[in-house]
Amino acid sequence: MFFKKFLWSIYSFCYDVILFSAPHRAMFKTILEKIDGEGSSLVLDVGAGTGNLEFLGRNRSVKFIATDFSRSMLAILRLKNPNRSKVETILWNVNCELPAGVVRVDAIVCVNVIFTVTDLERFLRQMSKTLKESGSIFIVSPRSSFSIRMIASEHVRMTMARPFGIFILAIQIIVLAIPLLLLLVVNLLIETLFSSDQYVYFSEGTVQDLLQKLGYSVTVNDVLAGQEYMVIGRR
Repeated sequence: MFFKKFLWSIYSFCYDVILFSAPHRAMFKTILEKIDGEGSSLVLDVGAGTGNLEFLGRNRSVKFIATDFSRSMLAILRLKNPNRSKVETILWNVNCELPAGVVRVDAIVCVNVIFTVTDLERFLRQMSKTLKESGSIFIVSPRSSFSIRMIASEHVRMTMARPFGIFILAIQIIVLAIPLLLLLVVNLLIETLFSSDQYVYFSEGTVQDLLQKLGYSVTVNDVLAGQEYMVIGRR
C-alpha cells in the first residue's frame, strides 16, 4: 500500500507536463468553450487530477466541483487553484456513491476516467441524477489503439506552426524530458502492478448507446490526434 501511494505521489508531481501538450490544451479549450456556450455556471469535474481544466478555466465565469480519489492530486489542484469560491474539491472514488450533499450541476466532465469504472451503466445513471435537466456530460477516453507517439507528433506539428515554434519546442524538450519520462514509467508501473486487470477501454459506441438509453442526444468527436474520443451527451 505504501509503495502504491508513493507511485501515485510521483505521478501527481509529474502529471502537469500535459499542460504543455498542445493537443491536451486544445481539448480542454474545446470543453471549456462548449461549457461557456451552453451557459453553464457549475461544473462537476470527475477525476480532476491536478486540476488542469480548472486552471485553464480560471478566468471564465464558471465554478468547479473537482473530484479525485488521490489526495496528492487534489493537493496539487488546490495549490494551482487557490480561489475556493471558484473551485471546491471532494475526495471520491468513482466506483463508490457520490458523497451526500453534492448539488445538481449544469455540466459534468470526465476526462480519462471511465476505463477505471467497474460498472459503467451504474456510473452514468449516478451522473444523470447529479445533472440538471438541461445539462450536458462530456466524456473523454482512450481508444484501445491509443498511441502516445501520435499525440507527440501532433504536439510537434502544432508547436512548429506557432511563431518561433522550433525554439519553443527545443526549450520544452530540455525542460520536460525528465518529468515526461518519469510520468510514462510510473504510469506503466501503476498499470502493470495494480490496475492492468481492472481497466476496461470502452468504445465510443458503448458509451453512446448507454447515454442514449438514458435519454441523451449524443455527438462523438475525435480528440488528441484521434487517439481518444469525446462523447457529448445533452439532455
